[in-house]
Amino acid sequence: MSEEQRVNEARAFLYRLAKSFFVPEPDEERLRVFREVLAKLPAVDFEPFDRAVENLREALSRTSAKEMEEEFFRLFLDPFAEDRVALEASAYLDGKPFGPSLARLRGFLAKEGLTKGEEVKEPEDHVVLLLDFMEALIGDGKDLISQRELFYNYLRPCVAGVAKSLREKEAGLFQAVADFLEGLLALEERFLSEEA
Repeated sequence: MSEEQRVNEARAFLYRLAKSFFVPEPDEERLRVFREVLAKLPAVDFEPFDRAVENLREALSRTSAKEMEEEFFRLFLDPFAEDRVALEASAYLDGKPFGPSLARLRGFLAKEGLTKGEEVKEPEDHVVLLLDFMEALIGDGKDLISQRELFYNYLRPCVAGVAKSLREKEAGLFQAVADFLEGLLALEERFLSEEA
Protein backbone atom coordinates (compact mmCIF):
# COMPACT_ATOMS: atom_id res chain seq x y z
CA MET A 1 0.00 0.00 0.00
CA SER A 2 1.37 3.40 -0.97
CA GLU A 3 1.78 6.30 1.47
CA GLU A 4 -1.06 8.16 -0.28
CA GLN A 5 -3.36 5.15 0.15
CA ARG A 6 -2.46 4.87 3.85
CA VAL A 7 -3.15 8.57 4.40
CA ASN A 8 -6.48 8.38 2.58
CA GLU A 9 -7.48 5.25 4.49
CA ALA A 10 -6.76 7.06 7.78
CA ARG A 11 -8.69 10.13 6.63
CA ALA A 12 -11.70 8.02 5.61
CA PHE A 13 -11.60 6.18 8.97
CA LEU A 14 -11.69 9.48 10.89
CA TYR A 15 -14.69 10.68 8.87
CA ARG A 16 -16.48 7.37 9.59
CA LEU A 17 -15.70 7.74 13.29
CA ALA A 18 -16.96 11.33 13.36
CA LYS A 19 -20.27 10.54 11.68
CA SER A 20 -20.89 7.53 13.94
CA PHE A 21 -21.48 9.92 16.87
CA PHE A 22 -24.58 11.26 15.13
CA VAL A 23 -26.28 8.11 13.83
CA PRO A 24 -27.97 5.94 14.95
CA GLU A 25 -29.00 6.93 18.47
CA PRO A 26 -26.30 6.01 21.00
CA ASP A 27 -26.46 2.96 23.23
CA GLU A 28 -24.23 0.99 25.63
CA GLU A 29 -22.49 -1.00 22.88
CA ARG A 30 -21.66 2.08 20.81
CA LEU A 31 -20.33 3.88 23.87
CA ARG A 32 -18.04 0.91 24.57
CA VAL A 33 -16.82 0.93 20.95
CA PHE A 34 -16.21 4.70 21.04
CA ARG A 35 -14.10 4.30 24.18
CA GLU A 36 -12.09 1.43 22.70
CA VAL A 37 -11.47 3.14 19.36
CA LEU A 38 -10.43 6.44 20.92
CA ALA A 39 -8.16 4.64 23.40
CA LYS A 40 -6.28 3.14 20.44
CA LEU A 41 -6.20 6.29 18.31
CA PRO A 42 -2.57 7.44 18.14
CA ALA A 43 -1.45 11.04 18.48
CA VAL A 44 -0.76 12.71 15.13
CA ASP A 45 1.45 15.53 16.49
CA PHE A 46 -1.10 18.18 15.53
CA GLU A 47 -2.10 19.89 18.76
CA PRO A 48 -5.72 20.91 17.95
CA PHE A 49 -6.61 17.36 16.90
CA ASP A 50 -4.65 15.56 19.63
CA ARG A 51 -6.17 17.83 22.32
CA ALA A 52 -9.70 17.26 20.94
CA VAL A 53 -9.18 13.48 20.97
CA GLU A 54 -7.97 13.58 24.57
CA ASN A 55 -10.93 15.76 25.63
CA LEU A 56 -13.35 13.39 23.91
CA ARG A 57 -11.75 10.39 25.65
CA GLU A 58 -12.24 12.11 29.00
CA ALA A 59 -15.85 13.08 28.21
CA LEU A 60 -16.68 9.52 27.15
CA SER A 61 -15.09 8.09 30.30
CA ARG A 62 -17.42 10.08 32.54
CA THR A 63 -20.62 9.67 30.47
CA SER A 64 -23.04 6.76 30.72
CA ALA A 65 -24.91 5.40 27.72
CA LYS A 66 -28.16 6.71 29.24
CA GLU A 67 -26.71 10.21 29.62
CA MET A 68 -25.39 10.09 26.06
CA GLU A 69 -28.77 9.00 24.73
CA GLU A 70 -30.63 11.68 26.70
CA GLU A 71 -28.25 14.42 25.58
CA PHE A 72 -28.50 13.29 21.94
CA PHE A 73 -32.31 13.41 22.11
CA ARG A 74 -32.41 16.79 23.88
CA LEU A 75 -29.96 18.44 21.48
CA PHE A 76 -30.93 16.98 18.12
CA LEU A 77 -34.28 15.13 18.17
CA ASP A 78 -36.70 16.54 20.73
CA PRO A 79 -39.73 17.59 18.63
CA PHE A 80 -40.89 20.00 21.37
CA ALA A 81 -37.59 21.83 21.77
CA GLU A 82 -37.60 25.27 20.17
CA ASP A 83 -33.82 25.45 20.13
CA ARG A 84 -32.77 22.08 18.71
CA VAL A 85 -29.29 22.16 17.25
CA ALA A 86 -29.53 22.20 13.45
CA LEU A 87 -27.32 19.64 11.74
CA GLU A 88 -27.84 20.99 8.20
CA ALA A 89 -25.28 23.25 6.50
CA SER A 90 -28.02 25.44 4.99
CA ALA A 91 -29.18 26.41 8.49
CA TYR A 92 -25.80 28.09 8.98
CA LEU A 93 -25.06 29.19 5.42
CA ASP A 94 -28.52 30.56 4.59
CA GLY A 95 -30.03 31.11 8.03
CA LYS A 96 -32.64 28.41 7.42
CA PRO A 97 -32.75 24.74 6.43
CA PHE A 98 -33.43 23.89 2.77
CA GLY A 99 -31.98 27.20 1.57
CA PRO A 100 -30.19 27.90 -1.73
CA SER A 101 -26.93 26.36 -0.54
CA LEU A 102 -28.69 22.96 -0.48
CA ALA A 103 -29.58 23.36 -4.15
CA ARG A 104 -25.94 24.24 -4.96
CA LEU A 105 -24.76 21.21 -2.97
CA ARG A 106 -27.14 18.95 -4.88
CA GLY A 107 -25.67 20.26 -8.15
CA PHE A 108 -22.15 19.57 -6.92
CA LEU A 109 -23.10 16.04 -5.79
CA ALA A 110 -24.75 15.29 -9.13
CA LYS A 111 -21.58 16.42 -10.93
CA GLU A 112 -19.52 14.10 -8.70
CA GLY A 113 -21.93 11.17 -9.10
CA LEU A 114 -22.80 11.08 -5.39
CA THR A 115 -26.31 10.36 -4.12
CA LYS A 116 -27.90 9.55 -0.81
CA GLY A 117 -29.79 6.32 -0.32
CA GLU A 118 -33.54 6.36 -0.91
CA GLU A 119 -34.11 5.32 2.72
CA VAL A 120 -32.25 8.39 4.03
CA LYS A 121 -34.70 11.06 5.20
CA GLU A 122 -32.19 13.80 6.00
CA PRO A 123 -31.27 16.37 3.34
CA GLU A 124 -27.91 16.12 1.60
CA ASP A 125 -26.43 18.96 3.69
CA HIS A 126 -26.97 17.11 7.00
CA VAL A 127 -23.63 16.79 8.81
CA VAL A 128 -23.74 12.98 8.68
CA LEU A 129 -24.24 13.00 4.92
CA LEU A 130 -21.55 15.64 4.41
CA LEU A 131 -19.10 13.47 6.35
CA ASP A 132 -20.27 10.47 4.33
CA PHE A 133 -19.83 12.30 1.02
CA MET A 134 -16.35 13.43 2.03
CA GLU A 135 -15.43 9.87 2.93
CA ALA A 136 -16.76 8.75 -0.48
CA LEU A 137 -14.71 11.36 -2.34
CA ILE A 138 -11.60 10.18 -0.51
CA GLY A 139 -12.39 6.49 -1.05
CA ASP A 140 -13.19 6.99 -4.72
CA GLY A 141 -9.87 8.72 -5.23
CA LYS A 142 -11.56 11.93 -6.38
CA ASP A 143 -9.18 14.79 -6.99
CA LEU A 144 -8.45 17.24 -4.21
CA ILE A 145 -10.31 20.01 -6.05
CA SER A 146 -13.60 18.15 -5.46
CA GLN A 147 -12.66 17.35 -1.87
CA ARG A 148 -11.78 21.00 -1.21
CA GLU A 149 -15.05 22.21 -2.72
CA LEU A 150 -17.15 20.00 -0.45
CA PHE A 151 -14.91 20.72 2.54
CA TYR A 152 -14.75 24.52 2.31
CA ASN A 153 -18.20 25.28 0.90
CA TYR A 154 -20.32 22.93 3.01
CA LEU A 155 -18.64 20.70 5.58
CA ARG A 156 -16.51 23.26 7.39
CA PRO A 157 -19.32 25.87 7.70
CA CYS A 158 -21.73 23.19 8.91
CA VAL A 159 -19.35 21.89 11.58
CA ALA A 160 -18.50 25.45 12.69
CA GLY A 161 -22.21 26.22 13.07
CA VAL A 162 -22.96 23.02 14.95
CA ALA A 163 -19.99 23.56 17.29
CA LYS A 164 -21.03 27.18 17.99
CA SER A 165 -24.62 26.10 18.71
CA LEU A 166 -23.43 23.40 21.09
CA ARG A 167 -21.14 25.86 22.91
CA GLU A 168 -24.08 28.24 23.36
CA LYS A 169 -26.17 25.41 24.83
CA GLU A 170 -23.30 24.36 27.09
CA ALA A 171 -23.61 20.79 25.85
CA GLY A 172 -21.73 18.05 27.66
CA LEU A 173 -20.45 15.07 25.70
CA PHE A 174 -21.59 16.46 22.36
CA GLN A 175 -19.55 19.59 22.90
CA ALA A 176 -16.52 17.29 23.07
CA VAL A 177 -17.78 15.58 19.89
CA ALA A 178 -18.06 18.97 18.16
CA ASP A 179 -14.56 19.87 19.35
CA PHE A 180 -13.35 16.56 17.90
CA LEU A 181 -15.00 17.44 14.58
CA GLU A 182 -13.35 20.85 14.60
CA GLY A 183 -9.99 19.26 15.42
CA LEU A 184 -10.47 16.77 12.57
CA LEU A 185 -11.32 19.55 10.13
CA ALA A 186 -8.31 21.58 11.25
CA LEU A 187 -6.16 18.53 10.53
CA GLU A 188 -7.88 18.08 7.17
CA GLU A 189 -7.40 21.73 6.29
CA ARG A 190 -3.69 21.36 6.92
CA PHE A 191 -3.62 18.30 4.67
CA LEU A 192 -5.66 19.95 1.90
CA SER A 193 -3.47 23.07 1.92
CA GLU A 194 -0.20 21.11 1.97
CA GLU A 195 -1.33 18.93 -0.94
CA ALA A 196 -1.99 21.93 -3.21
